[in-house]
Amino acid sequence: MTTPTLARDAFGLQPLYRHQTTGATGASLHDFLPADADVESLVEYLAFGELWRDRTFLKDVRREPSVRSAQSPADPIDGPGHEIVAEFWDVFRDAVERAVGGRRDIVVSLSGGLDSAAMAVAAVELYGASRVRAVTMGFARDFDDPEPRLARETASMVGIDCDVVWADSTALAVGWEDSPVWPTEPAAASRVAWDARMPGADGVILWGLGGDSLLRGDRDHYASRLRRGQWRGALGDLWQTVVLRGRRPGFGLQRRLRKSPGGTLARPDWLGSDAPGFEAAAQLRATLPATWRTGVDELYAPVWAYYFESEAPQNTLREHRYVYPFFDLALADYVGALPTAPWCIDKEVLRAALRGKVPESVRLRPKTPTAGEPMV
Repeated sequence: MTTPTLARDAFGLQPLYRHQTTGATGASLHDFLPADADVESLVEYLAFGELWRDRTFLKDVRREPSVRSAQSPADPIDGPGHEIVAEFWDVFRDAVERAVGGRRDIVVSLSGGLDSAAMAVAAVELYGASRVRAVTMGFARDFDDPEPRLARETASMVGIDCDVVWADSTALAVGWEDSPVWPTEPAAASRVAWDARMPGADGVILWGLGGDSLLRGDRDHYASRLRRGQWRGALGDLWQTVVLRGRRPGFGLQRRLRKSPGGTLARPDWLGSDAPGFEAAAQLRATLPATWRTGVDELYAPVWAYYFESEAPQNTLREHRYVYPFFDLALADYVGALPTAPWCIDKEVLRAALRGKVPESVRLRPKTPTAGEPMV
């Protein structure tokens, strides 16, 4: 008699659920229907817009956590800068190739930022411009949104078409009531338009989720070295980062200010005092990020599974598939072995790898928040 084994990928890319009472498992929430709604999950979603815990929207159905595989620490990567940059780019291209997995139609969700630009360049180098296209979303009327312009500049330099979905276009709302996907939500008309531009079953959408986490290195790098009395090493790292690479050192002052008293998560006024689950969800958000000392640690955090399952075909019932090249074991291992300074300060290794491949306005662009949300 054989014992079945339940396997889980390291990042939780593929949804996997278990019923707390029956023990039944499934790869889709639809496997557990009909079921009552989980009130605590609804409270967390309404308050924070996402689910960080293992709860789902179905009562008694929990998300199986991903488990980071035990690995021996990799030897620190050392060598001339140009060799490190070239080697990193080879590892990243391999990650994109594994994410595509041999599918024919390749769509890049192009935001106008660095991570999505890197995916576009790698995809074209691997498969040629004829198999790659880009889609971006932006605002035409409500905000001064540079994303569509930057996305088009990147697409033009890479040699691919870029289709823009204007999220604030009134034309998108025409006929929304006839949509089989969002029959009762006119605000989601832009999502319907987005989905219409996605590939079929033999295609993938490259999504840059995780790039910010992976490439930020040790968040307390300089402070840690100074606490250990490694003054010479800290000064050497500062020299490499600021003088040789032209990057800000990143001492984490903004993050510490955000954690200062007064920055706690308060209950929204519209949420009743008897709404269950808010305190637990708020406490998790206040404490969990402190355990992510490095970007690679954050990449393995269980909270990402919520985003993966939100776009998984078995849950959305749409045939197109999102893939996430930055969530790649080999890439995570390689970046984890890179010295934080200078390579993981302000994504220096990625910026260096993209020199001459994307517009300088994109390559040197700092991290920029979304322009806004017209429905808020």
